[in-house]
Amino acid sequence: MKKIIMVLFALVFAMSIYSLTIVEDKFDDNTSLTGWKRSSTTNTASYTGTPKVGDACLQLKYNANVITYVKLTGFKNIVLTYKMAKNSLETGEKVVCEYSTNGGSTWTTAASLLNTAANNTFTSYTTNIANCTVLQLRFKIVGSATDDYAYIDDVKITGDLQ
Repeated sequence: MKKIIMVLFALVFAMSIYSLTIVEDKFDDNTSLTGWKRSSTTNTASYTGTPKVGDACLQLKYNANVITYVKLTGFKNIVLTYKMAKNSLETGEKVVCEYSTNGGSTWTTAASLLNTAANNTFTSYTTNIANCTVLQLRFKIVGSATDDYAYIDDVKITGDLQ
């Protein structure tokens, strides 16, 4: 009995010092973009061309966006990682990652990928998120033409048990 208690204690301790994956979307098996609310089905899609990290990524065109909601009750030390790329953006256009911890009343810009970045090249980002019960995550493209593209891949949210 003493060994069982010690093993259980060790497991609980180990889980508290290692971050757990709460949500992960590589878009490889998510061709219907399940879990993401899309501003437009025409301008948001699973994309298997270049660029992509695995088999597919999320593609946004023109002024499209996608939003997902993640319950974070019971977690702390939240970390968001993701990759963004772009193609054919002009001055003033960009790809943006934003998040809200208050139901969408306000949005915080986590990162912006500007038109000056190399085309079709992913940039990796890491953002620490304040503790909250529900996180809204939004990726959007601020473009002016239907040939403006954003690519999102390897979205992952990790955290520690509280």
